[in-house]
Amino acid sequence: RLNLSEFDALLLANLASQRGGFMVSPTAYEKYGRDWLEKHSVGTGPFKFVSWEKDVSMKFERFDDYWQEGKPYLDAFELVVIADPMVAAASFMAGEVDVLADVSPKDARDIEVMGKYGISMSSAALSSVLTDYANPDSIFTDIRLRRAIEYAIDKQAICDTIGYGYWEPLNQGARPGCWAWNPDVVGYPYNPDKARELLAEAGYPDGFKTQLHLLNRPADIPDSMTAVQGYLAEVGIDAELVQYDRGAWHGVAVRGGWP
Repeated sequence: RLNLSEFDALLLANLASQRGGFMVSPTAYEKYGRDWLEKHSVGTGPFKFVSWEKDVSMKFERFDDYWQEGKPYLDAFELVVIADPMVAAASFMAGEVDVLADVSPKDARDIEVMGKYGISMSSAALSSVLTDYANPDSIFTDIRLRRAIEYAIDKQAICDTIGYGYWEPLNQGARPGCWAWNPDVVGYPYNPDKARELLAEAGYPDGFKTQLHLLNRPADIPDSMTAVQGYLAEVGIDAELVQYDRGAWHGVAVRGGWP
């Protein structure tokens, strides 16, 4: 039983994510400590951890005593880190790797038109602009400003251009086909005039300055946020882009909090 000091809508999601929900072997923790566990996996999955070389690869081999009989099907697998997306795509098409993950929409299109490879898209992936309205000193405590941002952004255009048609615009935190999808939600379709009207009602007829914090890769993230920046500028919102590498992003978003 968990007793909370305040309501937290993300509790279940966080418990099921790597932010705090993954189970850790208490025996390994007590014997080796936290620092050791950060580099040595101890679990009950179908594969055994073999080795990890930072920024190079992670290797796993079949766990013969896995609880589900007959599985896994593979004897081993290796996760290879290839920082350059172009090199990664070339390695995949040369047959050097079997699966290419986290492919940009542009690379996915180039690969798909070859007619030799299948493209699988995650139904859980979601990209959004989140405001700090939980901060009592934030201007975004005013729902009119949050709605103004929704109206200001042409999501369909971003999906068609930067997403190369693989993306789809959403008006809620779930996509069609997901159990949480509500077809009755209308949302706030692109309407820059309505955005300006709400800004004026909230006391910002000339707009305001703010920041957009984002990951610096893959490239479609800064590309899409640059597009968002442009749409916000059209209604008077001057948004500065602040980019992070993944390590710094984790430290700010999960541990340290936004500046």
